[in-house]
Amino acid sequence: MPKVGTLGYGADVGYRASEQIGVRGMWREFNHGFDFEAEGEDIDGDIDLGSYGAVLDYYPTGQNFRISGGLLDMSNSVGLDTTVEETVQVSGMSVERSADVDGEIEYKGVAPILSVGWHANLTERVTYDLSLGAVFGGKPDVSLRSTGGTGAGNPDIEREIDDIEDEIENHLDAVSVYPVIEFGVAYHF
Repeated sequence: MPKVGTLGYGADVGYRASEQIGVRGMWREFNHGFDFEAEGEDIDGDIDLGSYGAVLDYYPTGQNFRISGGLLDMSNSVGLDTTVEETVQVSGMSVERSADVDGEIEYKGVAPILSVGWHANLTERVTYDLSLGAVFGGKPDVSLRSTGGTGAGNPDIEREIDDIEDEIENHLDAVSVYPVIEFGVAYHF
């Protein structure tokens, strides 16, 4: 079944072994560019989400409501680019130094997913699915590095880069649990 949600877009392939037990394989991906500000610096970012996994579905009443648990292999990353600038006084003259900075925020590895959901028929041939839950992905790895410019390697600029990295890490500390909201519709031939 095609799906779209907070994990991206993708599909589920499932089998309901009995009235109460089902299994699903899932795949999701999403790519998007964005901009934000940290420590007064404008940062360009690119989100690259990708995950696949397996889920066991339990239908307690044997009907449409389910409780699901499984594992996702996540390959989620955010690429970051910015230029850090600093003005210094040299012999009474203002000299501007800058450093190009590249970085990455990565969620890697296998993470548990728990959700509740509803799968039902809209018509004889059209079904829909709604899932609400969470992925417990842990804290991401954040790495920023100077890649060139007139101030690359300068201790003051390197401290500024470290401050930006710390600010990003502090904002992401609350994102170790990622919300899942997904919706899917399928037509059966």
